[in-house]
Amino acid sequence: MVKHLIGVLLAVTPGLAFGQSTEFRFGVIALSTRQNVLGSSGLIHNSGTLTGAEFLVRGSGPGLYGRYLTGGVGENSFRGPSGALRMAEARVMIGSGPFSVEGGVVLRARASSLAKPRDAMIRLGARSSIWLGPSGFSLSLSGGALGRADEAQGGKKWGLVGWEATTALFYQAPRKLPFYGMLGYRYERIRSEASAPPVSREELSAIVFGVGVRHVGLGGRKEVQPKT
Repeated sequence: MVKHLIGVLLAVTPGLAFGQSTEFRFGVIALSTRQNVLGSSGLIHNSGTLTGAEFLVRGSGPGLYGRYLTGGVGENSFRGPSGALRMAEARVMIGSGPFSVEGGVVLRARASSLAKPRDAMIRLGARSSIWLGPSGFSLSLSGGALGRADEAQGGKKWGLVGWEATTALFYQAPRKLPFYGMLGYRYERIRSEASAPPVSREELSAIVFGVGVRHVGLGGRKEVQPKT
């Protein structure tokens, strides 16, 4: 019974049967972003554009991911009346391409630089990268929870303050050319510190565009030649 179930799963999910074993990716990204800010005056909507770069390096086990974004969106945040936004993050991944867990740090500032005041957060999450057979397309899904140390009675107290999720569809150029295009969607929600009224929550949603260079090594099952 178990063998039959495994065979069915491999038959209907070719991207998992021949999993991604190595990947190197570096690209530039642009995010058409919409901001929702919830405060004492209600919900405020703004829009803007963020640009930046990201990289990913992974083998059959551990890997590294990093991203830097800069731009402007809105004129309200719990860190002050600035439309500027800077974000830098780094993650370590453990696991295979179809599924891995992530842990890392995120620096986020509503200012023209990453200098304080800023949010320094811990991110814990998971990622799945699936190669969709020989079509040239691959799908990436990632999501994680954000934690931060906020001011409280008796000192700072760590707690969950938000979450973030990203989906992306990649197209790899044919004939093993190392170029790709990407279209995705990203959502982020962060709770304000209790000592930072009137804004209580910020949300960012964005359509993500990207291009860059990419090398993917695919692992598969070796064919066994019959004995003669």
